[in-house]
Amino acid sequence: MADAHLRPGLSEAAGTQNARLERLLAEAADRAGHVVFLGDMFHLWLERRGRLAGDYEGILRLLARMADGRPRGWMRHVCGNRDFAAGAALPAEGGSEAPFAGFFRGKDRRFPSRLAQAGVTPEGAWWDIRHGGRGVRLLHGDRYCLRQPFFQALRWLLAGPVGRTLAWRLPWPMLRTLAEFLQNRRRRPSTLATPALQERNQKRIAQKPVARAVAGGADLVVVGHLHQGFTREVPLPGGRTGRLVSLPAFCDGWYGVMENGQVELRRMEK
Repeated sequence: MADAHLRPGLSEAAGTQNARLERLLAEAADRAGHVVFLGDMFHLWLERRGRLAGDYEGILRLLARMADGRPRGWMRHVCGNRDFAAGAALPAEGGSEAPFAGFFRGKDRRFPSRLAQAGVTPEGAWWDIRHGGRGVRLLHGDRYCLRQPFFQALRWLLAGPVGRTLAWRLPWPMLRTLAEFLQNRRRRPSTLATPALQERNQKRIAQKPVARAVAGGADLVVVGHLHQGFTREVPLPGGRTGRLVSLPAFCDGWYGVMENGQVELRRMEK
């Protein structure tokens, strides 16, 4: 699933999202080999030294309960542009550092990731797997939207040295207040997008980075970020063809199921 945009607290919107997530995880517990969150799992996740901005304790308890009794790594999280600080303080299996794209890479190891403590394994910028005999790359997709120069500049500013320094150095009450303001900002529903906007969104996923992933061995690239579902063939010189699948947003009820190397889009009832 991608773009759950889970909100903190006990508001009606947060309660609806949590209930939907619980239903899906309960169903997946009996059927799925893995559950993968393709970024923007939270409307904004900010964590520093074990402290969270916003009341996400209910969601963390839900995740921990669903992870109980399941194999380690059953739930995995790939960084998005709104939760790239999630999991950034946790060493990878085997003791080496994981390739996190988060704020706090290389920072204080005394405070392991709250998300990982709840049973969700952080995977950094992407996760490469083999499924149904095919190479699959799973990522959020924001880094592929190269035709949005303003967004990419803002993303570089926030996720780069400037943003990491501010997130590490600003007084925690100030940082928490800013984060909580952003967590509760209203989001324009994806269902209001016009056909022209939907077509433009599809073109925002640049062909070159997807082609590089396919050239590197990924027969299938699965992204989120655009809150829109579509499939695109990715031809390469020499006759090889890959496929790009964009998942619509889980905050609108959508998720993807991968079976035999194919992705099927499904929608939950309210």
